[in-house]
Amino acid sequence: MLNHTASPESQSMTGGLMMGLMTGPVTLVLRRNVKAGREAEYETWLAGVQEASRGVAGYLGVSTIRPAEGNVAREFVSIVRFDSYQNLRAWEESELRRQWSARLPVDAVDGDVDIRRLEGLEFWFQAPGAAAPVAPSAHKMAMVIFVLMLCLATGLGPLLRALFPNSPPFVHTVLMVGLQVSLMTYVIMPRVTKWLAGWLFRR
Repeated sequence: MLNHTASPESQSMTGGLMMGLMTGPVTLVLRRNVKAGREAEYETWLAGVQEASRGVAGYLGVSTIRPAEGNVAREFVSIVRFDSYQNLRAWEESELRRQWSARLPVDAVDGDVDIRRLEGLEFWFQAPGAAAPVAPSAHKMAMVIFVLMLCLATGLGPLLRALFPNSPPFVHTVLMVGLQVSLMTYVIMPRVTKWLAGWLFRR
C-alpha cells in the first residue's frame, strides 16, 4: 500500500482555511415568547431595533421567524448575523442596543429572551427542515470538516499543479482556497449535512 502525505503547501492552505472558519461570521439566535394579542406591539419594537442596527459595523442582516397561525407558543425567533465575533460583541455592548433594550415593551413579552450563538463551523451546519439554525456538537463538526478538508486538499492540490504547472505558489493558494470554500458551501456541505443528519443532530 502506498502512503500519501499531503504537501506542506496543502497543509498550510487547509490550516489557514480552518483558522479562517473558526474566526468567521457569527450568527446570533434570539427566541422570545410574546403574549397573545401583543404581537403588533412587539413587532413594532423589533422593526425599530433592526432598522437602527443596519449601520452598525459588521452587521450582515437579520431574519425573523414568526409563530405559525394558531400556535399556542407565541415564539418569535430573530436570527442576527455579523461578520465577526468582535463586531457582534461591540453591538451587544453598544449604547444603541442598551437604548432599544430599555424600550422593550416588557408587558408584551413572556419571560426572558433565550440567546444562542453559532460561530465558525456551526455556520455550515443546519438541520434539514429546521426553522432556525441548529448545530451539532463541536466534535462532530470538527470530525466532518477534517475529513472533507483532507480529501479536498489531497485531491485539489495535484490537480491544480497539473493544470497550472508554471503558476506561482500564491496563485495555487488562492485557487485552492476559493475552490474549497465554494465546494464546501454550495455543493458538499448541504448534501453531507442531509446525508448525515441522523447522526449529526442526534442529541
